[in-house]
Amino acid sequence: MTTSPPDTEETPLEFYLTAESPCPYLPNLQERRVLTFLDKKTAPALNPLLQNGFRRSQNMLYRPHCAACKACKSVRLRLSGFTPDAAARRILRKNENLTPVHGDALSSPVLFDLFHRYQQSRHADGGMADMGANDLRDMIEQHTGHARLMTAADDTGAIVCAMLYDDMQDGVSAVYSFFDPALSARSLGTWMILSLAAAAQARGKDYLYLGYWIAASRKMAYKARFQPLEILLENEWKDFNTASF
Repeated sequence: MTTSPPDTEETPLEFYLTAESPCPYLPNLQERRVLTFLDKKTAPALNPLLQNGFRRSQNMLYRPHCAACKACKSVRLRLSGFTPDAAARRILRKNENLTPVHGDALSSPVLFDLFHRYQQSRHADGGMADMGANDLRDMIEQHTGHARLMTAADDTGAIVCAMLYDDMQDGVSAVYSFFDPALSARSLGTWMILSLAAAAQARGKDYLYLGYWIAASRKMAYKARFQPLEILLENEWKDFNTASF
C-alpha cells in the first residue's frame, strides 16, 4: 500500500507497507516494514530518511513498522564528543598494521571470496549465506549515489575486511561490513567502526549512523559501547545514557 510521503520538493516519495514475516532479530515475533525506493531524482532524501530512522539496502529505504513490538531503535554515534576508550585503543593497537582505504563502492572476486568465507563461518544459517557474486555486486553497487567502500589489507596485501557505508551531509552511515573469519580475535568489526568514525571526524562530520539497536539482542549489544551515543525515540534524537526507553 502507499502512504502519504513526508516531503520532497521536486519528486514525492511513495511509501509501502510490507506484509508480516518472521522477525530476523527476535524469536516468535512478526515483522512489518515501511519502505520506499530512491532514484537519482530522489537521492537527496537519503539523509533525511536516515535521520528519521530508516536504513538503506541498495535503492530501498526501510524502517520497522511492527504493531506488537517497538524493540528496534535507531542509534548514532555523536562524533564531536567521541574519543576511543581503553578497550577501543587496545583494538586499534592490535591492528596497527592495517590502513583503511576509502574508494568507490565496487565489488570484485576478491571481495566475494572474503564475503563468502565470512558468511559461511559466522552466519551459515542466515539469509545471506547463499548469496552469489552477482548478489554481492548488487548489494555494493546498487545505491543512491552516496555509497563508499572502506577496505584494509594486511602486510601481504590481502584484503582482510570491508565496510560499505553512505557518505552524507551530516555524517556517514554504516551499511554492512565483513572480515576474514580467521582473524576474529582482532575484533575487525569494531576496528572498522573506529576507523570510519576517525575518518568522518577528520572531515568534520557530525554523526556515524550505526543502524538498529535492540536491547534484547546480544548481537547488537556492541553498539552501546560507542559513546556518546544517541537514540531515536518518538522522532527525536536523545542521549542514549539518559533517555527512558
